[in-house]
Amino acid sequence: MILDGDGPASISLVSASYEFPPESDSPEWLVIHGHVSTLDGSWNLQAAIMTTGESMALGEWLLSVAAEEIPAAAGDDPTFTFLEPSLAFSVASYGPTTRLRVYLSHDCAAPWLDIDDQLRLYAYFLELTLSPAAIEASARSWIEEIQAFPTR
Repeated sequence: MILDGDGPASISLVSASYEFPPESDSPEWLVIHGHVSTLDGSWNLQAAIMTTGESMALGEWLLSVAAEEIPAAAGDDPTFTFLEPSLAFSVASYGPTTRLRVYLSHDCAAPWLDIDDQLRLYAYFLELTLSPAAIEASARSWIEEIQAFPTR
């Protein structure tokens, strides 16, 4: 999935593998590979940051955003989070385009941030300006991609 806004920021996420083998009693964690670009720089990420259920919920949430069914956030805090607090999302505003926020901390944080800022939950975010059609296309691409990783 690629979320490439009208400005200089973008993020791509790819479901790469299950974190644990099938015989494990651990939850269904997915290892996600990603690339983030900002005015400040770009970096790659690779971490188990969501479960199989959360990955499907992300696709559904993005479809709801494209349909303007998710309320815009009142402040800077995310409204769609995961059990692992490395990635989160919110809607900043709607209009002809949608301003989507992508929060990156912990395993997804920008590498140039000092460790305290990397661990500060949801302090660093990208703000992407996207059309509803682009959000829907990204959501559908994500949903199709994660079909390769069903809950076992």
